[in-house]
Amino acid sequence: MAVMDPRISRNIFEHLPQIIILIKPDDLSVTYINRVTGKYKLEDLLNKPIMNHILPEFKDSYLALIKKVIHQKQSGEMDLSVPSSANPSNMEWFKNHLIPLLGADGELELVLSVSENITVQKFAERDVIIKQRNLEAIINNTDDIIISIDRNRKLIEFNEVFRKLLRQTHKSEVAKGEDVLLYIDPSKHERYKAIYERIFAGEKIIDIEEFSRKDLPSFFFEASFNPLYNHQNEIYGITIYTRNITERMLHDRKLKLALDEKEVLLSEIHHRIKNNLAVISSMLQIQAHCNKSPEISSLLETTTLRIKSAAIVHELLYEQKQFNSISVKTFLSALLEEIRKTFSSESLKILISGTDFNLSLDRAVPFALLMNELYTNAFKHSFPNGAHGTIETTTGISEKRCWISLSDDGIPFPADIGKETIETVGIILLHTFIKQLDGKMEFRPGQPKEIYLSFPFE
Repeated sequence: MAVMDPRISRNIFEHLPQIIILIKPDDLSVTYINRVTGKYKLEDLLNKPIMNHILPEFKDSYLALIKKVIHQKQSGEMDLSVPSSANPSNMEWFKNHLIPLLGADGELELVLSVSENITVQKFAERDVIIKQRNLEAIINNTDDIIISIDRNRKLIEFNEVFRKLLRQTHKSEVAKGEDVLLYIDPSKHERYKAIYERIFAGEKIIDIEEFSRKDLPSFFFEASFNPLYNHQNEIYGITIYTRNITERMLHDRKLKLALDEKEVLLSEIHHRIKNNLAVISSMLQIQAHCNKSPEISSLLETTTLRIKSAAIVHELLYEQKQFNSISVKTFLSALLEEIRKTFSSESLKILISGTDFNLSLDRAVPFALLMNELYTNAFKHSFPNGAHGTIETTTGISEKRCWISLSDDGIPFPADIGKETIETVGIILLHTFIKQLDGKMEFRPGQPKEIYLSFPFE
């Protein structure tokens, strides 16, 4: 076998990026070094014990390692740091490999030390460790359960809350790599498998589950399932955040119960208002029947209809169990039926069409009184003495305004209709109610004649 020229091997060693050192096994002195780094000089190292140049924090570990290499004639390695050559206040890290060099007789002649600079790798690992610790601090500084699983449902990570919970519920220690279904009620396995499949398909899911306890109140957990992506944007797992929301759910239930109680109370209030108005209407009707003056009787009947129109609003609110608004078309149908009964006008044809809309309670009452005046006038003056004809109402919404068209083919409007100089009670009421609605009212003569109302849509 050819032997390499020592000059060639020395030239190779001196150009290697690693630091090559030969160490005598008896006194651990340095017999060769290809190059020096940091604050060291060649003369400081050659023929000097290698232990002189090992930092105090590594001395015991290094001495134990090199003795093991010498006695067992087996290689070993450890990480060491030395002051940086660029800035002695900083440290450089090296991966140090110790290799026994044996002679032809199998006896140890030298220990070869090969040191590779791993400073960049070391600091990268340190950054990863720091980030990992920060992340652990974050996920453990919460009352929520946080876990992540892979595509085989194996646990990847979990926080201390999850660990403590399983100690309490399963009397066991949880470990990474275990199937998460081990800690889930078997009766719910299929449900959770279906959820996992949806997450692996790219969905994000928030799920609320109620857990019943014998002789104890239920408790609730809200779980947020989100996919985990790798650097190739592929879903490789699921992260699950689970929060105990029992207190919130019980609070919401109390609020709902309180709301239900208030709705019952409001319903009762509207019912009683309607009944009270009905009593007043009945009293006025009795007064009208008993009064011998036709003018007073007519006035009492008109007043009774006005009260009934307001009562219909409260009746609808009570029947619909909706206390903030009423349907316009439903109200108009009920009002027309009440007026028809008052005037005994079975011969009239009544039509209602168009787009329905709702009115809030504060607008419904003036609207009810307004429409009562218009319909009453139509029954009284357009079709006197049971005349035949048609009253048609059309409703709609246009350009953020509600509109109502009230037309009939009865007696035409008086010539002075709509003039501001007219100050009858009916006309004054009409202008008052339309003003409360912030609306407009137009009288359109013709056959059929028409009254057109419009006001802002809520």
